[in-house]
Amino acid sequence: MTGNSRSANANGPAPLVRVLNQLVLFAFRGGSTIAKFLLTLYTARYLGLADLGVYGLVVAAAVISPALLGFGLTDFVVRQIVLADRVEALRKITARFSLSLAAHIVFQPVVWTANLALGSPMPVHWIWLIAPIVLLEHLAAEAHDLLVARGHLVLTGTLQFVRAALWPIVVVGIGLLYPETRTLENIFLGWLLGLASMMAMLLAWFLLQRAGPLLRWAEISEQIGSVAASLPLYVRDVTAKGSLFMDRYLISLALGLELTGVYIFFWSVANVVHGMIITVVAQPQAAKLIGAVVRRDLAGFRSLERKLRWETVSWTLLLSLAAFIAVMLLLPFLQRPALESHFSIFGLILLATWARVAADEFGFVLLALHRDRAILAASAAGAVASAVLNLLLVPPFGLWGGAWAFLLTGLAVLALGLSMRREPMATRAVKQAT
Repeated sequence: MTGNSRSANANGPAPLVRVLNQLVLFAFRGGSTIAKFLLTLYTARYLGLADLGVYGLVVAAAVISPALLGFGLTDFVVRQIVLADRVEALRKITARFSLSLAAHIVFQPVVWTANLALGSPMPVHWIWLIAPIVLLEHLAAEAHDLLVARGHLVLTGTLQFVRAALWPIVVVGIGLLYPETRTLENIFLGWLLGLASMMAMLLAWFLLQRAGPLLRWAEISEQIGSVAASLPLYVRDVTAKGSLFMDRYLISLALGLELTGVYIFFWSVANVVHGMIITVVAQPQAAKLIGAVVRRDLAGFRSLERKLRWETVSWTLLLSLAAFIAVMLLLPFLQRPALESHFSIFGLILLATWARVAADEFGFVLLALHRDRAILAASAAGAVASAVLNLLLVPPFGLWGGAWAFLLTGLAVLALGLSMRREPMATRAVKQAT
């Protein structure tokens, strides 16, 4: 077999087959997306924008948790398990979960104490729901990334459906039939039950692997010893998530919960576009990029990178247009004048989402090339830009300021990634791969 043949096989299936696979995954992911979208509509319509604002703050905490308490180890482990044998990969994955669980046991009490000291922006009377939700979302996010790296796309799609689609459908259905159940507490309860069901399925899958003892001190101690090496990835995770979600906290402080709910509604719809593209298109390709570097296949790496860029741009344009039309048609049903009066902001947020997708695409390329310091620089720049721009633009310009800050932050990170990409780093990284 020639080198060109090996590169072609490494790049995956033919373009038509790959597109068909992506359509299937989009349909699978679409169930989760539609369900979460229905939950957002339901909350905005029947509970109110203020409750939507509180829900959005809890979502932000659940998304930030894997970054804050993950110590940068997830992507570090991803690079180890892409081409590892099955037993070794399973043991590294379970070791990763055990460390995350330990981190929550140690640090969640500290976080809740700080929350009390700050005046309880996270409702303390719902701690029995929010604390386990944050923990299980952390484990679910790590499971998704690690299993995608191993190529278990159908499994991750199924778990994602249970995690994000099944429970919103049940909650919305019960709420429509029984108005007295339309409370934020019931939404949190449904969320927790959905996560518990997903984790039960994941545990059953691990038990069926019959790989012998899955939890060993050797893998745990190896990952603990890797914390220092993963520090750039950790700072990247914290700054990236912080820059992505700090705007809603600043908006809530400056403009109140109702306008925060308006911003979160439009942001949540745009985030559907981002989430579908990253999980269906970019993330599976990221594992292939990592594999190409490990194999020292420079031609395959460059081919995969070009395909990734073309596919993300195409899908972003298509899904953004669909999202814009869908929201325009649904606004009259919601009967929320604040949403209709601020609808034009949605276009700016969608544009910012394009920049965010493009920046994340370059992030996957940098991850495959082991450019951890470059990833750190881009993420830190994004966090600083987000904080400064929101502080400068939100007080005088309100939601428009928040939307412009979102767009300018995305463009800044993208520009920095592009400037880094001009360096001849692909050739160097492939030659240095071991």
